[in-house]
Amino acid sequence: MTPSPFVLVVVPARRDSERLPLKPLVDLAGLPMVVRTCRQAQEGLRRSGLDGAVVVATDCPEIAAVVQVNGGNALQTKEEHASGTSRCREALDLFVQSSGRTPSWVLNVQGDEPLVNPDHVAALLRADGPLATLYTNVPEGEDLEDRSVCYVLSNARQEAQYFSRLPLPFQRTAHEPLRKRHLGVYAYTPEALRQIVQLAPAPEELAESLEQLRWLHHGFTISLVEVDAAHGGVDTPEDVQRVLQVLQSNDTP
Repeated sequence: MTPSPFVLVVVPARRDSERLPLKPLVDLAGLPMVVRTCRQAQEGLRRSGLDGAVVVATDCPEIAAVVQVNGGNALQTKEEHASGTSRCREALDLFVQSSGRTPSWVLNVQGDEPLVNPDHVAALLRADGPLATLYTNVPEGEDLEDRSVCYVLSNARQEAQYFSRLPLPFQRTAHEPLRKRHLGVYAYTPEALRQIVQLAPAPEELAESLEQLRWLHHGFTISLVEVDAAHGGVDTPEDVQRVLQVLQSNDTP
């Protein structure tokens, strides 16, 4: 009998942030940001109908303690990780060592995504291929000069061709807009996760400061899953206010 899929959802939450110190612990209507993110991820796992676990991977004992006090699970990881992907890989190894269970999928839900849609998490768990991520169609009127936004080009098989901070493709004619906005939630098989963290940086990755370009550069296929609009993550004090407004408008506990 084939065992049922088991999913490990990792929420990387490092202590340091240049623009928002101790960002994972920022209070959002009575709950730390990382706790809100965990609860959204847990709800997404529940809606997927799959067995699994949600863990916070952090380099900060204070963050780990706050997660645990609020009923979550935390893994203490090293400080020197250069990316959330690398921290996810260490969390995977720690989880397998402690539980004896190897997941079918590892999801990376960044700790600064307190409004991540549980339905988006569940949708990503239905993806195919060793690597997968999300996108949404660019809404009308979006600020195309915002370089914090990432765009993705896809092929006919719903696979990523390129990611960029420029609003690609360039539209010379007035046809229906083709732009797709990338949403930074990822799914990996354990084998793919262990392989991609060993890859050398790619020139286009360094130019755009987008890690996923390294994976494409080295020949990996990234499947794309379309979802509806997303609220976006938290990087600045202004983002905190935006999230608080959404929580208040939704009367979120």
